[in-house]
Amino acid sequence: MVGGAGLNAMYAKMRAQVAVNNVQGDDGQLVFSEYQWGFGGNLGVLYERAAARASAWYGIRRSSSISPAPPQSPAFPLLEAALRKRGLYDANIDLRVTVPQGVDASSCTRSHSRWTLLR
Repeated sequence: MVGGAGLNAMYAKMRAQVAVNNVQGDDGQLVFSEYQWGFGGNLGVLYERAAARASAWYGIRRSSSISPAPPQSPAFPLLEAALRKRGLYDANIDLRVTVPQGVDASSCTRSHSRWTLLR
């Protein structure tokens, strides 16, 4: 029986661009952009006997949180007033991406010198 472990990396990138109707004058735009790295791991075992193999794998749940800073672009008077009134103008945004844990098992049997049957 052989066991193993591994690390993996997840790169998450978010960019949101929203047009804002200023009612008076030209429309504006809000742009949010952020990236984040997340790390996780895997565990696995392999059992081999004669012409048969069996393996199992477990992937550890991992998550990454993206928190873009509020845009530092020129304020839009009506929008800024409405957001400030509700306490949202300087609010933090927290977006969480979660990759669930996973389990996988498989086996194979060599049925002929040139063929292997996977299950």
